[in-house]
Order: sequence, then C-alpha cells, then structure tokens
Amino acid sequence: MSNTTRDIASLVRDELARVGDPNRRSALEALLQSPARLSLAWDYGKEGERFDCWQVGCSPERGVLLVYCERGFGPAFPWGVVFGEEGSMGMDSQWHSGLEDAAVFAGLLPAPAGYEAPGPRYADGDAPSAGTNNAMTHGPPSSTFDAPRAAERVVRHFTAGAICPAEMWAQLADVLSRGEVDAILNSLPPESRAALRESYRGRPNSFRVLRGSPLRRRIRRWCRAPDDQK
Repeated sequence: MSNTTRDIASLVRDELARVGDPNRRSALEALLQSPARLSLAWDYGKEGERFDCWQVGCSPERGVLLVYCERGFGPAFPWGVVFGEEGSMGMDSQWHSGLEDAAVFAGLLPAPAGYEAPGPRYADGDAPSAGTNNAMTHGPPSSTFDAPRAAERVVRHFTAGAICPAEMWAQLADVLSRGEVDAILNSLPPESRAALRESYRGRPNSFRVLRGSPLRRRIRRWCRAPDDQK
C-alpha cells in the first residue's frame, strides 16, 4: 500500500467537509482517529487473500470499525464498515461511496429523513485515489462467493446487536440471492436458525423490508417450516 497517513487524512477531511450540518459533522468527527493501516481478508478472492486498508474511526465500544480501501469494493465504494473481531472486509452491502454513509449504515450516525444509501459517487476508475494511481476497478467478485459463511456472519452480527432486524433481513436476502435459499439457511448452526425463526415470529414488521423481493416467499416459507436439522 503506497499511500500515506497524510493522504488518507486528507480524504477524511474532504469527507467531513461534505457534511453540511455542523452538529452532524461534529458527531462524525468524534468517531474518527488518526488513520492506521489494517489488513483485512477478502472473502471473494482466493483463499487467504487479504487487502491492505486504513482504519479511520470506530464505534465507542471499538467493535465496529470505519475503514477506507481502494481495493475490493473500491474505488466506487471505498468507505466500509467492518467488525473488528472478524478481520474481514465483509459483504458489498457494508461498503459505501462516502464516509458519512458508512457511519449511517453502522448505526453510528442517525439516518436523515428519507435517506437512501447513494450509489457510486464517481464513475468506475474516475474516483480520486489517495495520492496514487493504483486504484482497482470496482467490479463483481472474481471467484465463488461463500454464501453459507456470509449468511452466518449476517446472523451473528444481528444476534450481537450490531444490526437491526430489518437490516439483517436485507443483508440476508442479498446473500441468499447468490445461491439456493433452503440449502444456505439449513447450513446455518442451530442457534442461528433459531434466531432467524424467532425474529420472523417476534418482529414481523421488520420482515416487511423484503416486500417486493423475489426471495420473500421462499424465506418466509423456510421460517414457517419446522427445523428438521436439529
């Protein structure tokens, strides 16, 4: 990784300058730290593949990290939310075009009224890199996606309280769209399967986030079925 702490700090200052509300800007700034190098696993590549990233902030409990990486999901979505204990870049839904959007996704900043996560800020290959020209082109994963592992990670984040039920269903649907729904869900550990079914029964309003999803009926059918995998 050839860019420097100064380069990354400059990018962070640019992101702060994009936040118009001074109170909101101060809240985001309070989450930040001096950029520190961080190596994260890339689950979409070869086994053991890792990318060098930068940690630029964290939650007060330090379990949720705000990071910058030009590789992987960058340069179109270079600002990510990762979970410190996992050491992984996670899924594409964890990566955003702006630092403020990453903080909103992590629950570290409230979402403004009517907020929708924006798409790429720049056309692929046009995003300014941090003092270098070595940004990778943002594109689809280059190898087989480990859907069962990703699904288990989503449920683990939910049970740990890192994401809300609605966000859990949205992320899970993204994972399930890449494989066979029943096979992926049945591959989960018993406690994860129980957590999903309990959330479906106990918080039905959250499941409405899947309204319009082609997977909604299949996921609902699985949640209503008895767990024969015990």
